[in-house]
Amino acid sequence: AADAQSAQDVAAFLSAVAEVLREAQVRSAGVMLAAYEAAASDADIHVVISDRERQRARTASWIVDGVLGRASLRPGLDRTTAVDTVWMLMDPVIFSRLTRHRGWSAERYATWFADSVAQLLQPHHMTSP
Repeated sequence: AADAQSAQDVAAFLSAVAEVLREAQVRSAGVMLAAYEAAASDADIHVVISDRERQRARTASWIVDGVLGRASLRPGLDRTTAVDTVWMLMDPVIFSRLTRHRGWSAERYATWFADSVAQLLQPHHMTSP
């Protein structure tokens, strides 16, 4: 988080965020998927999952605010929708689908996450080749 906060531009900020997210997803995505399933029939696990979802929403808000501190959102995109977009991109199900089912490396996921956030939130974002 400190590396991301000290980043001067959106690309560096999102790159630092994506590295932290990558590490977190590698450690916990599988456990989270199992917990989602268990939460349907276990109230205690449901409480834990609800807490994790709120934490993900706070992190998504922090990421969007980090982007906003360095650039504007694309026209027509409000902060709430931007937060929802980042929240969805951070979903452990997406990480699992891409890495376990589509054969992506965790590093490719991190690059995709950073590029996707930039493309979806910023005006006139150009991706690198």
